[in-house]
Amino acid sequence: TITEQGGTAMSLGMQAGHVELQKHAGTERLSHMLLLTDGQTWGDEEVCRTVARDMGTAGVRITALGLGAEWNEKLLDDLAEATDGNSDYIAEADQITTFFQRTVKDAQGTAATNARLLLRLVREATPRAVHRATPTIANLGYQPIGTNEVAVKLGDLVIGQTNSIVLDLMLPSRLAGSFRMAQAELHYTPVGLTTEQVIKQDILLAFSSDPAAPAYEPRVMNLVEKVTAFKLQTRALAEAELGNTVGATQKLRAAATRLLDLGELELAKTTQAHAEQLEQGQSLSAETQKEIRYATRRLTQKLDA
Repeated sequence: TITEQGGTAMSLGMQAGHVELQKHAGTERLSHMLLLTDGQTWGDEEVCRTVARDMGTAGVRITALGLGAEWNEKLLDDLAEATDGNSDYIAEADQITTFFQRTVKDAQGTAATNARLLLRLVREATPRAVHRATPTIANLGYQPIGTNEVAVKLGDLVIGQTNSIVLDLMLPSRLAGSFRMAQAELHYTPVGLTTEQVIKQDILLAFSSDPAAPAYEPRVMNLVEKVTAFKLQTRALAEAELGNTVGATQKLRAAATRLLDLGELELAKTTQAHAEQLEQGQSLSAETQKEIRYATRRLTQKLDA
């Protein structure tokens, strides 16, 4: 007897997929699951999270893609995060092929796994936040290891793909000159090997007393501005969920201004329209929230048309 229950038990598909991946697992191979959903899973979200954690422990990466507006982005984000994978939003069905091709290309181009960055900061430095800027924007957080030492998980490294982070920290003023701010250690495991490799690099910061000296590097500032827009929209959506319409509207307007300055005209226009929608007492639809959230994550990674 077949009984309709209004949903799909996603965990069953994940478990079946994991079984198939285990049949071909090996140190010379990468295991990657591409998960596509257009709706809610049926009563097994915590099971899905448990399965994802088990897969992450086994070295499997999950790329979780949601089509349309009816799926739970928190769940897909959690599944991807548990495996150092990725999650994304597909607005229209005709975009599926583009997302699939990108995922397969990245998997085929993976050069190293389990990359992490260890930063040994000078005593006067106080870290506040770490965001990935490319290939997509994300709040990485950081794990304090000891006094002035933090570790950041980077995941897989893909050939031809630039990985950059924005580190927000506080430093006291100094005399003019170049000073070592931190020593960075990149830890990673090349595909096909089991031994971790380490690259060390000093991070220098130049202080200047010359008023005419450039205040910033344009490319770096562009990344900082895009990360700032991401942080503003993240906070705006959180405020909207809590019912703080005023706070959400202010942050969306601020994000729209940043996006306009960055030349992201369409996204700026959309964000501004949603701010006006909130101001008029209308709530943001699930589709609107997904559109804002994922489009801002992709500010540094333009999808092919």
